[in-house]
Amino acid sequence: MRPLQQLLITAVVLSLVLILIGCRSGRETSGRESDTVAQVESEKQDSLVIDLTGIDSSTVLALLVSSHRVDYRNTIAGAFVIAIDSVRNSSAYFWLYTVNDSMPPTACDKYVTHRGDRVRWHFRKVGQ
Repeated sequence: MRPLQQLLITAVVLSLVLILIGCRSGRETSGRESDTVAQVESEKQDSLVIDLTGIDSSTVLALLVSSHRVDYRNTIAGAFVIAIDSVRNSSAYFWLYTVNDSMPPTACDKYVTHRGDRVRWHFRKVGQ
């Protein structure tokens, strides 16, 4: 991949992260604790949520890949998840993750979890 293409991909990923951080609301989503995809009520901001439990020395991406089918793209900034269990990003929705209800400013393949961390993947509408 050419350096200009890598720079463009990195800029797009960073822009999405900044939009998400600036537009986050404090509302909670599904309270399920099992490692399943949960359908969330229509008034919530996420249409799907995947709950995982962290283990020592495992990245967020490794946790996800161990229990779900995942498509992702490697970028300069790190891995960018494109689809989970055939649910693909679109112009209106995309996948992002939180750890213990916070959104880390780190790519999912670089964030290392600890035992008991609450890792959630949210299929979120752009701008919410």
